Amino acid sequence: MEDTHSIEEQQIIADILNGNKQLYSVIVNRYKHRIFCFIQGMGIPREDAEDLVQETFIRAYRKLASHRLDSSFSAWLYKIAVNQAIDARRRQKNWLPQEYIAHKEALNTPENVMLRSEMISEVHALLQVLKDEERLVILLRYTNELSYEEIANITGLSSHQVRNRLHRAKKRMKKALTEEVRDYELLEASSNGR
Repeated sequence: MEDTHSIEEQQIIADILNGNKQLYSVIVNRYKHRIFCFIQGMGIPREDAEDLVQETFIRAYRKLASHRLDSSFSAWLYKIAVNQAIDARRRQKNWLPQEYIAHKEALNTPENVMLRSEMISEVHALLQVLKDEERLVILLRYTNELSYEEIANITGLSSHQVRNRLHRAKKRMKKALTEEVRDYELLEASSNGR
């Protein structure tokens, strides 16, 4: 059984295709933040990520008629975003990962802001130990909460391959984190031994 969100989205898309082009802003507003976070999570600087979000929505609008209404719109849109990010990464091999800090300033103490910033830096550093294809499935699964099947549609992998990549990626991140903790403990022990 389809959820009401999916049915509503299908109706919006059908209305856009029937000439109500202003409704496209509903789609853009619904997905722009998630697409931006996803693209930036792929290690693309903020300014470039903003451009790629716009390009994603322009391309999606132009190809909207090719979207099958009986399939997931979000998976289709993420596939476009993935292709945009991959193309951009190919053109610009020297990008460095940028931090993404959520804009929730209300009730934030300076300590919480600093801790969140450090935590985000650590997560981004861990993401960088992954291969691009591993990082892609991690971001789609955990920042965008997509199912294995949706990720498979976006990436062209089977659900089994998605599970395997997720497993390998988590294992690689755990190993990197374990090594970092070990190095920190060694450094701490050597500084206490002086």
